[in-house]
Amino acid sequence: MLDLKNYLLDKDVYVKDEYFKDGKKFIDIEKQIDLIINFQKILKGYTPKDKGCIRSEFGKRVDRIYVMTKKLEVIYKDKNIYEKEIIKKCNLGLKKIKEINYREILKRGMLNNEFAIDRVDPANLRVDNKIQVGKIKKITFNTVEEDFINYMMKRKKVDKKNVIDDYVKQYVEKSKLEKSSLNYINIILDIPQESLRYLYKFRGEDNVDYSEFKSIAENELEF
Repeated sequence: MLDLKNYLLDKDVYVKDEYFKDGKKFIDIEKQIDLIINFQKILKGYTPKDKGCIRSEFGKRVDRIYVMTKKLEVIYKDKNIYEKEIIKKCNLGLKKIKEINYREILKRGMLNNEFAIDRVDPANLRVDNKIQVGKIKKITFNTVEEDFINYMMKRKKVDKKNVIDDYVKQYVEKSKLEKSSLNYINIILDIPQESLRYLYKFRGEDNVDYSEFKSIAENELEF
């Protein structure tokens, strides 16, 4: 990643190689969105010397959701209300993705050589006189929407849906993305991904902390 660090340094972006400890303090979300967009524009200008050293993740989020959902459908034939609703919402989300211009989003990302670094929340991306990035080792080729989705998934735990919807709209408009991006981000954020991963991780196991699962599911399903 040395060539990426040097590229960012030339753009006045400093890599600290560690997450920021004060990343949980109060932050202006709208300013963070502007910072994310600015940083993503900077990353677009980066051309790696060896593209093979960076993993491609285009479309992998949807692929993983599909695989987990279909496998869990078989396992949980006699579902309780939580499992039933999680699988139902995941299938609905997958159906909606088929109805939007999802392939064009992937095509744009591939043509533009877009990148994602996994985290663009304040614990990994901030301004302290200059733009600073915590860690970049998880960089992948991926659409710009994916990092923003990861950030909004964190915000979902503290902000109401109408607030999240407004952040998504701001990001798409300021990034000059198409309506398909707005639809895609909203669809993915409506899928109970944390609950899905929890169910999948402990599939087939008897000694599962059901109270923990119930808490995660109720938060995501807004029970």
